[in-house]
Amino acid sequence: MKCEYCGQEEPLPFKCPYCGKFFCVDHRLPEAHSCEKIFLATSPSKRKEIYRPRFETSLPRFSYKRFGVSFSSREKLELTFAAIIVSLVGMSFLGWSLNVFELFFALIAFALSFLAHEIAHKISAVREGLIAFFKLDTVGIILTFISTFSPLKIIAPGSVVILGYFDLRTMGKVSLFGPLTNIVIGSILYPLRFTVPFSNVLNAICLLNLWIALFNLIPLGVLDGKKIFAWNKRVWLIMFFFPLFLLLSTYFY
Repeated sequence: MKCEYCGQEEPLPFKCPYCGKFFCVDHRLPEAHSCEKIFLATSPSKRKEIYRPRFETSLPRFSYKRFGVSFSSREKLELTFAAIIVSLVGMSFLGWSLNVFELFFALIAFALSFLAHEIAHKISAVREGLIAFFKLDTVGIILTFISTFSPLKIIAPGSVVILGYFDLRTMGKVSLFGPLTNIVIGSILYPLRFTVPFSNVLNAICLLNLWIALFNLIPLGVLDGKKIFAWNKRVWLIMFFFPLFLLLSTYFY
């Protein structure tokens, strides 16, 4: 019998307990064959939070919900906590010598920069008919918090988990939209950093967005860069070196 994921001939195939299809030893696990029913592996309470039938994604809604995107209560809390941690990293670009208005503006902007990245992932995934929800990562939270005091910035307090059937192209496109959002924000602010009021705050917002994009484009582990690299190396190359060039020009010139 052939594996229904890669087509390899398998004399002793494994049956997935969720979708009921047969796979080879390399693709027997639900996550290895992008099982469309992997949500059944979650607890009933969590399943209720993350599962929505596909027809719901086409319903007209207001604000972000017009894209068919909704957030559970737990997801909102985790996003808020992650945004606060990222805001602290953003403050490390500024120091704390700000007046109240500048501080408030900076914190809101830092939080929105992170949220824009994650929501872009979620919207693009939902538009592809996939299930997507944000989840905190304990190690990522610790590393992100340490970045507040370190010159090397690691900004990964959590990520959008994506469930459903997808190929390399779909996963690459979904992964692309997060860092692309930050690159666009950073690129718009780059020429404005020292020509408008609150230039120090705008410079910090610019740097934070470029750092978020660059770190997530590293082609390793579960980062966006690995999925984009596997899908289209040319797209990855352009996306990785553009924020790298802007950051280097900022620090050296």
